[in-house]
Amino acid sequence: MFNFFKKKKENPDGLVALPVEELLAPYSNLLNLIHQQVGVPETHWEAVYLQFIKNFAKHVQLLPASESHHHSGAGGLLTHSLEVGLNALKIRKGKVLPVGASSEVLQAQKELWSYAIFTAAMLHDIGKPLTDQIITIVSENPQRVLAPLTETIPEKAVYRVEFRRGRKYRSHENVALLLASKIVPLPGLDWITNNNDVLDDWSFCLTGRKSEANALGELVMQADQISTAKNLTGATNTPLPSAKIIPLAERLKTALIYLIDEGVKLPLDRQGAAGFIHDGKLWLMTKRVLDEIRSHMFDEGQDGIPSDNTRLMDELMQNGIITPSEANRATWKVTVTISNEDGNKWKNDFNLLCCPLSSLWPDPTAWPKQSELINVTPIANDKDNKKPQAETKKLNSTAKTPQNDPPIQIKSTSNDDTSEEQTNKLPSLDDLLQAPPGIQLEKEEKVKEDLKKPAPKNTLTTAKKSKKEEHIDNKKPPEITTSDKDFENKKRTQPNHAQKFVDWFSNGIADGSLPINNATANIHTVGEEKTLLLVSPLLFKLYAKSYPDVNYLQLQNDFCSLGLNKAKKNNTNIWSFKTISDRKKDGKLKGIIIENAEEKLGIRLPPGNYRIEPTA
Repeated sequence: MFNFFKKKKENPDGLVALPVEELLAPYSNLLNLIHQQVGVPETHWEAVYLQFIKNFAKHVQLLPASESHHHSGAGGLLTHSLEVGLNALKIRKGKVLPVGASSEVLQAQKELWSYAIFTAAMLHDIGKPLTDQIITIVSENPQRVLAPLTETIPEKAVYRVEFRRGRKYRSHENVALLLASKIVPLPGLDWITNNNDVLDDWSFCLTGRKSEANALGELVMQADQISTAKNLTGATNTPLPSAKIIPLAERLKTALIYLIDEGVKLPLDRQGAAGFIHDGKLWLMTKRVLDEIRSHMFDEGQDGIPSDNTRLMDELMQNGIITPSEANRATWKVTVTISNEDGNKWKNDFNLLCCPLSSLWPDPTAWPKQSELINVTPIANDKDNKKPQAETKKLNSTAKTPQNDPPIQIKSTSNDDTSEEQTNKLPSLDDLLQAPPGIQLEKEEKVKEDLKKPAPKNTLTTAKKSKKEEHIDNKKPPEITTSDKDFENKKRTQPNHAQKFVDWFSNGIADGSLPINNATANIHTVGEEKTLLLVSPLLFKLYAKSYPDVNYLQLQNDFCSLGLNKAKKNNTNIWSFKTISDRKKDGKLKGIIIENAEEKLGIRLPPGNYRIEPTA
């Protein structure tokens, strides 16, 4: 896509810093489109828009937008930023800003909001040279590393770009405001800062808080997704030299690399991980990984993604991204062993995808770090690649199984990836096995003590109870049938899973396996204090699905008896909230809350969800 920079990239030592006029010359058509969208007088265009674009181009030069994701070639950051700016202006045409203002205010502030949207859109990735990249000036003697916060690359200098290993995901979004004052011309800064509403949303957007930037933040995110999707698919309508359509396999590979590097949705090398690294290979949980890849590509706006995982595996295998087994199947039957420093081991059999690290990262220095505690061994004579039982093996006498936990039994199916999917959904593995370092397990004695405690009185209040719930709560239940007696006995004798439940959702928040603060989440943070809201009863039902002997209502009672949550004045535990929507009627939500959750649970939480408010 960047053939127009080819002559400028031929220096064997790196990229050459160009004058601004040369940098922007290939974008003349795109700049004309931006000019048409804003529709301001020529003097205004040159003073606040064109000067801003020139300052931006001088700062980013030919830097890429990413290492191996979208716009990863020379000049990618400039191309992507201009595309996002133009996209944002187009989307802004259908928006009335500020929301709820009179026609006089709308007309008076129309151009100001457009400028704030355009500059925020172009600046959304400006922090990458500061947080994600190392820029070395190689034409100077001695060579030196650039300080992007205080200087730009000298014109005609030769420079080399590397991406920082272990960089923190999306940290660049938090520092854009630091660089804004160096790129936005003074008349533009004065214009934005003279309106507090505009300044608030603009500042939120440039400090990684787009969800608090209201319509401005949403516009920037939408514009970013459009540019990213078009680049990754090769289907760009931007007036730049044409690019070839990118094959599906290459897009799948790009998405996988991104998710592994991000480390949030596909954590590695621990119990419940999405994959394991051993001997130069990345072993991946089949269904979980393919589903995450597909979901990620859909979120980016890409199309043409098959819904069938078999098709995805065929694409990856045919293009050498994954290696077939000896039976010429996409999945391998393997044994995964995780050791800890005490000599205890966790061991399990799975059907996994085998991905050579070299097929994703040709440069070995870019490979994810391998843990010496992880071992993955293909099971010999696996010609028919039968489905392995997800069973736990006791390898050390100190790794005891709590007596009251029933054995985990998973039936074999014909689906190649059922085993690992179900195993990942079984939080009891962390309790049945001796965990690797950093994971604290309950002691057997503690489990026994919990089981001896009488079940606490049910203090939950709900809008409407089913017959079964009334049967559990009423002191004088109706006549009990034989099946009801079995249910009551099971309820009284089931193990106390309250602490296991706490560990499960705490770990899920920490590693990203449980969504938080989105439309599908059962966990939210509320207010500036980041009070933790556990949606009831959905979160408790979700946990109970993995344990046939657990009744979610009893689990909820047991959890409340731990003393972590805050009760209401009437001694009940269910709090009511309303969910705020821009497009439809406000909704309702109920749940249990934990105040000071970061301190109590030892985890970091995102800012409060501004779309959720408590009700009286």
